Amino acid sequence: MEQSEFNNQKLILENTDFKIELKYESQYLEAKEIEKDNYNHIIEINDLDSSNLEIRVFKENEEINNGLISGVKGGTWLSKTTEKENSQTVKFENNEIILSLGFNLVSIQVPSLNMNWNIEPDSAEIFDFYDLEDDILLRGELQIHRIDLNGNIKWSYGGRDI
Repeated sequence: MEQSEFNNQKLILENTDFKIELKYESQYLEAKEIEKDNYNHIIEINDLDSSNLEIRVFKENEEINNGLISGVKGGTWLSKTTEKENSQTVKFENNEIILSLGFNLVSIQVPSLNMNWNIEPDSAEIFDFYDLEDDILLRGELQIHRIDLNGNIKWSYGGRDI
């Protein structure tokens, strides 16, 4: 993966009601001033001034809302499940977006872009997650976690080489 691909990513999510455009920009390599006045919602998940994720919500090809998730610490890769891969870092279902963002797992309501919950389940970075019955199985750097769709950690397990 090229450095520029990792630091400037776009992903489109769609359901029958909305189209969501996600744009991730890493601030680690190129510091720039974010025009926060350009967004309807600012969601700060950490106190750090690091990376940002822009969210734009469209209905019938017209933008109806937008927001910025700031304070993303750690590496982030935007990916949704496919026919070949069932792991994901972004899930859009029931007008809710669940995002694995560096150290945080976040749930955002669509179209309001209000944050449902924000957790840091691992003491290090988290990676991708899988659907497991009505829960999420999250793979972290040091542990795996079973998390319900309300952001509650049901259990965590760490081992020598997870």
